[in-house]
Amino acid sequence: DHQSQGIEFGRQMLLEHKLHATRLQSEVQLLTQEKISSEELVEALLEEISEFEEAVTTLEKEMHDLSRIETEAVGVLDEEGRFELREQKMRLDREFGEMLSKISDRRERLGGLEGKLASLDRARQSKEEELRTLERKLVVLLDEQQRELEGIKRRQEKKGELLLKTSNAIAGDGDLDAIEGGATGNYVGPSQKDKRQAAQLMQSTETLMKFGFMSMSMTYFSSLNMVRAMRNVSATDTVMAALHENASTSSAHVGRGG
Repeated sequence: DHQSQGIEFGRQMLLEHKLHATRLQSEVQLLTQEKISSEELVEALLEEISEFEEAVTTLEKEMHDLSRIETEAVGVLDEEGRFELREQKMRLDREFGEMLSKISDRRERLGGLEGKLASLDRARQSKEEELRTLERKLVVLLDEQQRELEGIKRRQEKKGELLLKTSNAIAGDGDLDAIEGGATGNYVGPSQKDKRQAAQLMQSTETLMKFGFMSMSMTYFSSLNMVRAMRNVSATDTVMAALHENASTSSAHVGRGG
């Protein structure tokens, strides 16, 4: 019937949402790992840049010292001394240029990584928003499932009320005609359809509750409401069984009294 179709559709939707959410969570995890790797590279580059800048400072000091020595040694150094001084200056110039080139290279890489990190953040935020949207849909779906369950519960309660009237009638003047719809005290518990629908709902909810979301609060509390409603159905069933037993006892007593 329509209600069974609704419950089955709900179960299928839960499964589809679960698969979708699993994929999204996997993608978010990959993006997070990639971000961590990129951040580690950024740290390494910053450390290298810091080391190179220290080396540049040292080279600048050496170049300054060499220039001072050269100035002070004018007219004092011989040809060999002047050649050695020139060699040192050329070496320092070369090392200085290499260091500046390395710093430039690392800064360029750093810029690329910063762009990549921003892109990763945007992608991750997009996936997380998809997950939140999915969760909102799941909450709606759970509410619908709960309404289906409440329908089952109402039918159970109606049976319970009829059974109570039967019990009262037997215990009183035996006027069973007063019972609405001519119901009898032959209580057989919830119908197979009721049991099947309740089982389907429980299965759907368990599936959802076993499945973790990044932001669990709404789904979690909706699931708790579902479980509470299911317990109510179970409690109603127990009460009805007790009423039936009471009605049977009263009926037997009335029979013996006659």
